[in-house]
Amino acid sequence: MTAPPIKPAQLKAYLGSAREYLAASSLPDVSNTTTPPLADQLSSLSSAYRSLLCLELAQRGVLAKGAPFEVGSSSSSNNGADSGDVGSILEGVTSTAGRALFDAESSSLPKPMMAACSAVMAMAAERCADVLDGILSSGAASVIKVGDLPTNLLLLSDSADASAKSSNSALEAAQRRCTDVNDVRLSSILSLSQLLRP
Repeated sequence: MTAPPIKPAQLKAYLGSAREYLAASSLPDVSNTTTPPLADQLSSLSSAYRSLLCLELAQRGVLAKGAPFEVGSSSSSNNGADSGDVGSILEGVTSTAGRALFDAESSSLPKPMMAACSAVMAMAAERCADVLDGILSSGAASVIKVGDLPTNLLLLSDSADASAKSSNSALEAAQRRCTDVNDVRLSSILSLSQLLRP
C-alpha cells in the first residue's frame, strides 16, 4: 500500500513551518563569556539534524510525523531532546528508502514548490553546520570527553530504557532498508548522525 501523493498545499504548509522554525530557532549563544551547556548545544544540533532528515523525506513525497518544526511534536516543545518522535521519523525513512526525489517530469508539484523544498532543506543543513561550528569555536570541543558525546545524534541518548531500544531498532531497520534498496543518499544522511564520536 502506497501513501497518497501529497498535495501542494500540504507541502507548502510543511515547508512554511520548517522555514519559520529554522529562521526563528536561536543558536546557542557562544559570544558571551559563559558557554552554553554541551547538552543544550547537542540538543540544538539534534533538532537541526532531525529537520534535515524530515526535509529529505519531504523531497520524496513523505511528510514525516514528529519533525521538530511540526506543531504539537514533542521535539518542537523541547528542542529535540526527546526521542518520542524519532520512531515516526525512522518509520518514514524505512518506508521511503528507494523512492526517487521529486523531479519536473514525474511530479505534479509546481517547480517553484520543488525549489522551495530544496531551499528549506539547505537551511536545515546550514543550521546543522552553524550549530556544530558554534560548538567547535566555543572551546567546548577541547574539553569534551568522548563519553560526554551521544553515540547517535538522531537518538541523542545512551540510555537503556525501552524507548531508546525501540529507537535503536528502528534506526537499524531504516539503515538496513537503505542498504537493501541501495539508497546511498538517505543512507549517508542517516550515517551522519553517528559521526560525533571519533
